[in-house]
Parts: sequence; C-alpha cells; structure tokens
Amino acid sequence: MLHFTLFYRGQLKANGKPKHKHALREAFHCQLAEMWAHPPVNQLTPFLRDNPVLEGRRLVQKVESYRVVPLVSKSLGAVAELDIFMLRPGAIGEILKGGGDIDNRLKTLFDALTVPRKDQLRGCGEPKPDQTPFYCLLEDDKLISAVRVETAQFLVPNIPDNEVALFIRVTVRSTHAVKTVSWLG
Repeated sequence: MLHFTLFYRGQLKANGKPKHKHALREAFHCQLAEMWAHPPVNQLTPFLRDNPVLEGRRLVQKVESYRVVPLVSKSLGAVAELDIFMLRPGAIGEILKGGGDIDNRLKTLFDALTVPRKDQLRGCGEPKPDQTPFYCLLEDDKLISAVRVETAQFLVPNIPDNEVALFIRVTVRSTHAVKTVSWLG
C-alpha cells in the first residue's frame, strides 16, 4: 500500500475542455514525477524504456507525441482510493452553485488524473523536455475503487467562482500479487 497527497490550486471547471484538463494534468505530472524519483516507486524506473513490458504487460503508453506512464494501472495490478478535500468559494452549503456542479467538476478532475486519449490532447502542443515521460496517476478512471469528497469554503477574497484548492489523498492498493511491485503489499 502506498499513500501520498497531490495538491492543486487554480480553476476547476465543470465540463472542462481538453486544454483545461491538460493544464491540470501538467500540474499533477510535476508531483508524480517527484514520486517516481524516490523509493519505493523508483523501483519501477527500469520499465520506462520505449517498449517496456512488466510481466507481459505494457507500462508506457504512447498518446500522440507523449510517452505517458500511469502510476496506477492494470499492468501493476493496482487501484486507487481518493480522499478529496476541496476548498471552493461560496457560502457553506452551496456546493452546487458558483463554479459548476460538483459531479461535473469531479469528472474534469478524474479526466485530468487519467492517461489522456488522443482527442484530449488536441491543441495542447508537444511535451516539454521535462515531460518525457509524462506521468499520470491513473491508466483509466475505472481503477478508482473509492472516492470521498469533502468541501469547505475557500476563505480568500475576490477569487473566481471556479477557483479551488484541492488536497487529494491517494491510497494505492494491490489487486493481486505482482512480484516487481511488492511495495503495494
């Protein structure tokens, strides 16, 4: 089992367009790249070559010109639980007003945490030098096994309705024994 927290502050739009989702994805990439640089996750870095195979399954996915590496994937036999604490503007209890209803904002977030499809990278440009490989949390949002969301009032004056601060506590669990990722338990 692995625990860590991702952070984001900025716009979180309901029904976010591909560029918006990719901007979020880039914010999370930086944090996930740091995860991959340290134990225990760095044990997997030998599998990040052009055609890596982990026990017969691919780890790196090619999407357009990006080489995308999810931390939570079927290849690793892993699922993720997400505990999301969202600070958002507006009065207490007005969870469905302002920046958009919460279910569509969460859908935007889940898309940003997931390996993009080709149609989600249109107009997003080429990967920057520090984005090869490009790290994502999830291979597919179907690998989310639990979600808990708590919201609170963002007590910063004069911020846009769709601005949030997110603290996403991630718990990665193994779904079956995979020798090369014993740190998942």
